[in-house]
Amino acid sequence: MFRQIFPTFSIIFILITIGHSHPAPSGQCHGSLPGIKYHYEYYTNIILNNNDNLEPAGFRAKGQVFLKNIWQDKHGYLASIELNQFKFQPRESSTTERFFGTNAANVDHDWPQVLIHINGHDGHLQDLFVEKSQDNRHHLIEPIQLNLIVSIMNALRNRRDHKSENQILPYEWNLQGRHLIRRKSSQSDLLENSGRYSLLAPAITDNWEIESELASDHDITEHVKGWQNVTLESKIYPNAHSKLFVNFELKLIEQDKDSSTIVSTLSKAESISQAVYLFGHHIRSKSMASIGPSHFQAERKPCQPHFCQSFSEFIQEYKRSLAEDHSLATNSMSVAFLRLLNYIRINSHKINRKDMSKLLQQLEKSRKNDGNVWSTVMDAIAASCHGDSMLAALDHLNLPKCNGDDRVGDCERFLVVIAIAGSTVANMGSSHVAEHSLSVEQLLDLFVPLLSNGSWADHRVQHSFAMTIATLLHSYQTFVKTIAPENLNNQSIIADHLPYESSRMTLRHHSSPTQFVDVSPESNGKDDRPGLKSQDHDRRHHQQKLLQISVRMNQSILSSQ
Repeated sequence: MFRQIFPTFSIIFILITIGHSHPAPSGQCHGSLPGIKYHYEYYTNIILNNNDNLEPAGFRAKGQVFLKNIWQDKHGYLASIELNQFKFQPRESSTTERFFGTNAANVDHDWPQVLIHINGHDGHLQDLFVEKSQDNRHHLIEPIQLNLIVSIMNALRNRRDHKSENQILPYEWNLQGRHLIRRKSSQSDLLENSGRYSLLAPAITDNWEIESELASDHDITEHVKGWQNVTLESKIYPNAHSKLFVNFELKLIEQDKDSSTIVSTLSKAESISQAVYLFGHHIRSKSMASIGPSHFQAERKPCQPHFCQSFSEFIQEYKRSLAEDHSLATNSMSVAFLRLLNYIRINSHKINRKDMSKLLQQLEKSRKNDGNVWSTVMDAIAASCHGDSMLAALDHLNLPKCNGDDRVGDCERFLVVIAIAGSTVANMGSSHVAEHSLSVEQLLDLFVPLLSNGSWADHRVQHSFAMTIATLLHSYQTFVKTIAPENLNNQSIIADHLPYESSRMTLRHHSSPTQFVDVSPESNGKDDRPGLKSQDHDRRHHQQKLLQISVRMNQSILSSQ
């Protein structure tokens, strides 16, 4: 009889022991158990090499990570994360301490607690909550802390949404027992997924792998290590490249019962927002604010093979990412800006001067409340050199009438971006940035008439304008020198089919309608298309035009003295 009772008693004893070692997850288990404090040790090493002949730059970081599930429902959970005793030192095997001061390696970084909303189905980050700032905009989180938190939480992720199990992921997902491997190997030209080739887009090779060991009894990551190797190669300069290598390790040191009252205090909450409110007012005595998913979530893929929205709808969708926020150095704004340039390139035929003018007026009225999206859009217009958009921007700015420090700053910024675009064209040995852009010759045709304007409201804008003209002139001259003799009669500066208003573009704010500077003989052939006329001119035409513009510049300089 005792032989029959003893096995049953042993099983009950084991179950009770397991139950006490890991508390029950309140009806659902999202991996991290409520009331348990997980202590991880984190290490990473980053190496950047832009020149194979020089010692690569880089740094390493090491610190302690404390993670707690403080509230949950059937959809997900709210976790608190603390980063303590983080040290930043020169990379391994470094012979110098570039980027680090004398005492930099001895400084411990302890950042304030941050709340994370995590999707219980697939482990994705939904939102981050930090202490609210006094101005209600620049919330209290450092870029380094933000990037570390996102990296750590992505490394700890070990769940895949059940709804996507039969779908193809953009990377390999291989779970064998309690061992998970995620990896990816890809090569791309960045913009080729739109169906068009971009000379400016670097060729990117991206390889990475993350290997995780999960606990035997629930989905908590006990040990994870990984690496990533990214190479960017220029299509313009054969020897220009950047190589970035990162490796990291995250190890669970211990897990203990949390002695704080956070879980019991937040148990009254019926939603994430209520839990965040209770945490801020009853635990920290400070209000908490969401920093928004645009700062840490990957950008959504645009509809293929083109962007399907109108330009204003596209701006509205990316408005938060395009806003200038000087407190956070985020990738989302850079990605959104590239998406904006890509939109202009793909939908160049749908963007017209009238609609763009209307949009710029709307954005300028709201620039103080939306993070100055207007300036970002103006930068994109100048960088893209899109014909109708350029005309709308110049109508809007009215360069000769720019007055007041703020407006002068806007005008100078616009001119500087155009100058940079002109320099880029010169380095490319081309006549235009992309197939939808105005050529350097056409940009000069657009700006040169303003040299005749004898009345500028602010001399700073006039000087910036002169520098921009000089830069474009240099780029034009550089391009002319690259034309091979056998191609002189067949070299097209820009495709004939682009649907701009006409080759006789005018600016509304000129004192009189001003035509493009055109010293070529009139074409005998008729072409009723509203497009740019072919510019298959010989070297003599270009040299004559360069001379003409130079003379006009000199006359303008002399008259302004």
